[in-house]
Amino acid sequence: MRENDFRRIALGMEGAVEGAQMGHPDFRVNNRIFATLHHDPEVGMVALTPRQQEQFMRAHPDAFAPESGAWARRIYEGPVSGRR
Repeated sequence: MRENDFRRIALGMEGAVEGAQMGHPDFRVNNRIFATLHHDPEVGMVALTPRQQEQFMRAHPDAFAPESGAWARRIYEGPVSGRR
């Protein structure tokens, strides 16, 4: 997935707007971040429930990895373009 595709999909969610946090783009609904593009344009983040995280990791283990630290309970990240 390319950066533009990630952005298009994120902004396709009803009520989604693009903002910025710590120098990189984020995507929000009702002022809550649900996805970001990292400084490395090949990595994006999407917020998932623990159950969704498990499902995505099983279905696409090469495309998704948990974030580190406290974020790992709520967020998974994956490559925007190509494999990690």
